[in-house]
Amino acid sequence: MTSFDDWLNEPVSRYLPCFILGGDDGHQLIPVNAAIWAIWFEGSWPQRQVAYTQIDGDSSVSTVFIGVDVLFESLSFLNGRPDHMDRYESWDEALAGHQAMVDNIMARTT
Repeated sequence: MTSFDDWLNEPVSRYLPCFILGGDDGHQLIPVNAAIWAIWFEGSWPQRQVAYTQIDGDSSVSTVFIGVDVLFESLSFLNGRPDHMDRYESWDEALAGHQAMVDNIMARTT
């Protein structure tokens, strides 16, 4: 039977790459195994949110760090319903994509 400590010490998988955020700015990708990712993910909500923009009462854009398979993801909501999703490989790409999605929704709603 595998112990919890054994699970935490598993090598990083090349089949299911998992990452957490770290580094001096908190935006650098650090490869970890699935156990470390799960523990970090559970308690890292404020750190994982790249950006959130409320455009009006029913429209918004949310961009977050996922860290498994998909690194970053933006999802827009238009009139309270999911509208569009984009995925990114880095924090900076996600931030730029977030703004582009906000601009797109604002152009469509004004």
